[in-house]
Amino acid sequence: MQKQIFSDRLLKAVKTTSRLFEGAKRKDGYDYSIHLFGVMYIAAQFTDDEDIIIAALMHDTLEDIDPNIYSELNLRQDFGDRVAELVKTVSHFETEEISKKESREIYLQNITNGPKDAIIITASDLINNLMDMISVLDAKTIDANDTFVNVDDKNFKIRFWFYGERVRIINERLGADHPLAKEAKS
Repeated sequence: MQKQIFSDRLLKAVKTTSRLFEGAKRKDGYDYSIHLFGVMYIAAQFTDDEDIIIAALMHDTLEDIDPNIYSELNLRQDFGDRVAELVKTVSHFETEEISKKESREIYLQNITNGPKDAIIITASDLINNLMDMISVLDAKTIDANDTFVNVDDKNFKIRFWFYGERVRIINERLGADHPLAKEAKS
């Protein structure tokens, strides 16, 4: 008998993510799902905990999908409280009342004080985003200035600060010798 690659639960997460992000594009023009599956793949290199792997796959769901389409309650019902808590920990929300920088500060507090397992997800997301940036810059397929800093120096400074703080927290929570922390620093 052949071993099942995905559990039924993980397959459900793959299908749900594919449906929710169908047609969504990243700033580089690629399908958004490539990023989500990339984050899941990186996380799976460092854990076999299915909750973490599912949360890595669905890490942008709460911040990018309209809650009228798929909410935290849906996430909890479909994949359990732990997955929902991990996704909430690595989500940031900008609103009219909460600026980009403030939302990132809340995110940093969440990953500092939240479940340690969320560090695997934020590190995997950070690594995937940095790999995407390098790929785009190498390919020179688009204007990197428009893609990564939105022609606004303030946004670039916030992103640079945010990435640096995430690396610092990853190192603190996992330890500087952890392979994922080393990868995030490189």
